[in-house]
Amino acid sequence: MTEIEWAQLVIRTAVGFVMVAFGLHQIINPGEWKEYIPKWLSKLSPLPDTSFLQSHGVGNLSLGFCFMIGFLPGVFDWIVLIWWASILPFAFMVKWSIALRDVAIIASLVAVILLQDS
Repeated sequence: MTEIEWAQLVIRTAVGFVMVAFGLHQIINPGEWKEYIPKWLSKLSPLPDTSFLQSHGVGNLSLGFCFMIGFLPGVFDWIVLIWWASILPFAFMVKWSIALRDVAIIASLVAVILLQDS
């Protein structure tokens, strides 16, 4: 493996693991994530907050696993980037330090995409 491939593997493994772990936690303990749902979004959703968070957890789990194993990298890399970017504003609303973690993850995802062409 080249150094670029190793770098991508490290990022895929780390970010994928975070997504899988968050997804499992959201599925098992959705109530611990309720603070991340703004009131306006809660009102718009036809699902109860816990069901919404569990479905979000399924998304985290599925996307994280696909990203980690490098499934359709040209597609899933972008989907995962959009997923994290869409979460970022909600994280900033709750706690800026959590959002900064997400910024680092987003930067890592951009690096994976840029490294694809190398």
